[in-house]
Amino acid sequence: MTTNDPINPTEGNLIPFLKKSLGTDQLEVLPLAGDASDRKYFRVIHRKNSWVLMKWHPFSDIENYPFLSVHRLFLQNKVLVPEVIAMEPDEGLVLLEDL
Repeated sequence: MTTNDPINPTEGNLIPFLKKSLGTDQLEVLPLAGDASDRKYFRVIHRKNSWVLMKWHPFSDIENYPFLSVHRLFLQNKVLVPEVIAMEPDEGLVLLEDL
C-alpha cells in the first residue's frame, strides 16, 4: 500500500476498509482535489483498475445521507452516476466506481 496524501489515509479505518472491499492490499491511494465541502476524495489504484473513495461525516441513515440521496435521485432520473462499490457508514466512507 502506498500513499501520497498529506491528509494521511492511514488514519482510522480507511486502509482496512479498502482491503476488505477490494480484496487486496496492493493499492496506491492518491488524494484528489476536493470541492467546496469538507469531503475528502482519493483515487485508489490497483494495477489497471481505479476507484474513487469519498471520506465524509459518519452516518447511520443511508436513506438520508446527502451524497447518497442525490446519487439515488440521479439514478432514478437516468443520470449517469458512479456505482457505489462499498460503504462503511461508521467511518463516513463510500467507495465509488471511477468513471
